Parts: sequence; structure tokens; C-alpha cells
Amino acid sequence: MSLIKGLTIIHNDVNNYPNNVNSILNTDELDTSNNVVIFVGENGSGKTTLLNMIRDKLNIPKISKVSYESKNSNIELNYIKKPKGFYFKAEEFIEYISYINSTIENEKKEIERIKEYYGDDPKRQYAKMMELSPHYKEIMALQEMYSKPLDEISHGQAFLEFFSSRLRNNEIYLLDEPEMPLSFNNQLALLRIINEATKRGCQFFIITHSPVILSYPNATIYEACESGFVERFYEELDNVNSLRDFLNNKERYFRYLFD
Repeated sequence: MSLIKGLTIIHNDVNNYPNNVNSILNTDELDTSNNVVIFVGENGSGKTTLLNMIRDKLNIPKISKVSYESKNSNIELNYIKKPKGFYFKAEEFIEYISYINSTIENEKKEIERIKEYYGDDPKRQYAKMMELSPHYKEIMALQEMYSKPLDEISHGQAFLEFFSSRLRNNEIYLLDEPEMPLSFNNQLALLRIINEATKRGCQFFIITHSPVILSYPNATIYEACESGFVERFYEELDNVNSLRDFLNNKERYFRYLFD
């Protein structure tokens, strides 16, 4: 059973962003009762705009080093209980890794500062231990989130490690182009991770250009168009058919591109 069964867009202040985006302006309601809902379309078509409206309404955190503040969202969501979860934009993943590593380094520096401040005075050892304890705990918590340090493996492996360690039961996840750091095989691995999470009551809203991600079995697919968010079948998507045509007739494309 999905966490968000549907959404309604409130059309007020239609002359200003985000309500003046055509795909938003021309959409009233969307059925999101599927556990995997995918948005596809050209750059600038309104996919990320809609995903951000959902995030703002749910007031869920954004996984990045940037702090997140909720805004007013012209959208209503149909749910029984507001779900927990997070919003994740793949291109910010490197920033996230840097944030984790810099946090650990800062904690280590603070530990060294405390040790130097208290020294080896026996009378001050209890106070030193009490002040050191939360910094050791923070480092341990960050390091135990993953089986390997994220900066010691590839971006694709780190990305999958992130999902396998952070997904929880009955939560919602908003993913913006998760295929960016992933190879073909790792995109297939991501589909498996998503499938296992849906069995535990999770729901995914995904923006993607990837024919692999779009192929998720029985996903609901909406294409952002001038006329609104239109439900599509996988076989009728332009980027799927264009890639298939390119793979079967790449010489024709090369003649056009290079001759």
C-alpha cells in the first residue's frame, strides 16, 4: 500500500513560479497510489519543480551538506499519516560524501584539542572523558553508517552503499536522477534495492532520463509536457525509443552528426 495515494495542485498565483510552469499549470490531480512513481521529460519541463513541491509539503530533509528550509507549497497530498523519508539529488552526492568526511575530520580535531587542553592531570581525567565522549560517539555513528568509507570506493558503489544502509521501513524517498553516478549494472542493482524497499512499505518518487530506471516493472510513469503530467507506457517514451533506434542504427546518427 502506498504512503501517498494522490496529489492535487492548487492553482493560485498562476503568473509566478512554480504555478506558471506549463506542466504544473495544466495538471490538476495525479494518481500516486503506486509504490514507484516516475517522472520523465525534457530538461526544464517541470519534473524537479513538482518533486520540490512534494518535498516542501512533506517537510522532509534533503540529503546534502546544504541546510533545508521548508517553503509554502501549492499542493495537497492524500495520505493517512505524514511519512518520513528524504529527498536526494544525485549530483549533490559528492557534496554529501565530502560533508561526512569533513565532519569526521572536524570531530578528530576537536578530540585532539580536548586532549591537549586537559593534558595528563589525573584530577582532570573524568572531565576530559566526559567531554571527549560525544565526539567519539559521533565519529563511530558516522563510520558505522556504511560498511566501507565512502571516499575509498567508486561513486556508483558509494551511491548503492548509501541506499542499502539508509533505507528504512515505511518511508518515502524522492530521488532526482539517481542514475547519474551509476553504470548499467549498478542501475540494475538500484532497481533491486528499490524493489526490496517497496516490500517493506516504502514509496519512491523518481525523476530519471534512464531507460533502465524507467523499466521498473509496473511503475507509474508521468511525462512532463506542455499539456501537463501525462501518464505513459514504457514502450511509448521518446527517450526509450530514441535510444533503441540509436543502438540499432548508430551509423545513420553518425552520418548526420559528423558528415
